[in-house]
Amino acid sequence: MRRVVLLLVTMSLPLLLVSGLALAQLVPDEVPDASCPTNNGPAELAATFRSSAIAAQTFTAEHTGLLTSAEVQVGNFSNFLTGGIVMEIRAVDSSGTPTGVVLASTTIPASDVPNGQFGLVTGRFSPGAAVEAGQQYAIALHTSSEVQPSELHWQGAHSNPCPGLLYEDLETHPGVFQAPSPNFDLFFSTFVTLRTTRPMIISTFPRNRGEVGPAANIRATFSEEMQEASVKEAFKLFKKGSTNQIAAQVSYDAATDTATLNPNDKLKRGATYKAVVSTVAKDVEGNRLDQNPSLDGLQKKVWFFEIDN
Repeated sequence: MRRVVLLLVTMSLPLLLVSGLALAQLVPDEVPDASCPTNNGPAELAATFRSSAIAAQTFTAEHTGLLTSAEVQVGNFSNFLTGGIVMEIRAVDSSGTPTGVVLASTTIPASDVPNGQFGLVTGRFSPGAAVEAGQQYAIALHTSSEVQPSELHWQGAHSNPCPGLLYEDLETHPGVFQAPSPNFDLFFSTFVTLRTTRPMIISTFPRNRGEVGPAANIRATFSEEMQEASVKEAFKLFKKGSTNQIAAQVSYDAATDTATLNPNDKLKRGATYKAVVSTVAKDVEGNRLDQNPSLDGLQKKVWFFEIDN
């Protein structure tokens, strides 16, 4: 017989805080990210935990960086919660279903969970879960000790107020998540610490003062993922001593963080060329290239190479 480890109940319980997003306590460099706060829908559903229950709400990250904190609307209604709540950020599979891969985890003490009413609690992750804008993840909760039914509730709605979906696992198939309804959501907010380190080029082909054949492509590998359009605009090739840009096609491979410049025509044997990646190039957070942070201002990348005879 199928036995669900989460009871999903219609509720009319008191609510301590009505908007997790509005009341967020941001730490330096954190920005609000994905959320399903209570002002997106009526508080009409609660995930009620039994001993080994795991509830997970999927979401799509809005920023790239480290997910360093999250907030949920929960309540302890029996005063028997011990240990605390384990909050996790999990990976999802290609179908968007949560998996067993835990990207970050923290424990919220039982003393932080409101008694007899719903309230906002915050979990902080150190160092955090690396997330990318536009990618799906899941926020999961379970207790750190066995609890009685109807003791701990995670508040939500059954009117599909938010993107994402509530998932639960079953005692008959631990760790296998299923969605009880396409309309169920649980309330949460996530916060991301943006990366502020500027990108730079860590390797080139050919190397500076190197020598290649006239049909060679020119490559530059960045220290992190870049905005493709900015790289295509920034990567240029010139004959040494000339300001006339050589016609070429530029492509960018996000899997390797590498840009490739393919000249339209073969380069001249015996000539010296100058490759330039300007500070127009930006990483996915919008930080512009700075090849030498020890100097004032942003520094472009320049290198020279020769075409063999």
